Amino acid sequence: MKYKYIVWVGDIDDHYDNYQEAFKALEDWVEKGYDDVILETVPENKIERCFQVQKLIQKNNIGR
Repeated sequence: MKYKYIVWVGDIDDHYDNYQEAFKALEDWVEKGYDDVILETVPENKIERCFQVQKLIQKNNIGR
């Protein structure tokens, strides 16, 4: 199974294809003084499903 990595800094998300880049980004944010930093590992197919749902919501103006 393939994974994607998301580094969260507060409410902001940065997506990475490999763990090393994601971990380096996490270290960089912590070195800059941020303490609300999270590294999330997500199966690639889960991210694809989330994007599909987001597109469906946007297309149908759901929740507006």
